[in-house]
Amino acid sequence: MEHLKESAQKVQMKLMELGYTHQVVELPDSTRTAQEAADAIGQASSCSRKWNQPSE
Repeated sequence: MEHLKESAQKVQMKLMELGYTHQVVELPDSTRTAQEAADAIGQASSCSRKWNQPSE
């Protein structure tokens, strides 16, 4: 997690504490939509999950 900003590290730690296995990713450029974010990491936007939906 050393490559994440402090605020992103806090989010990652909280996710882990809550039992989530998602990984926080900081993008080099701004994204305004879920589709732009998905495109930036090479994922389909349908892969995005709601905040309160735990991974399986």
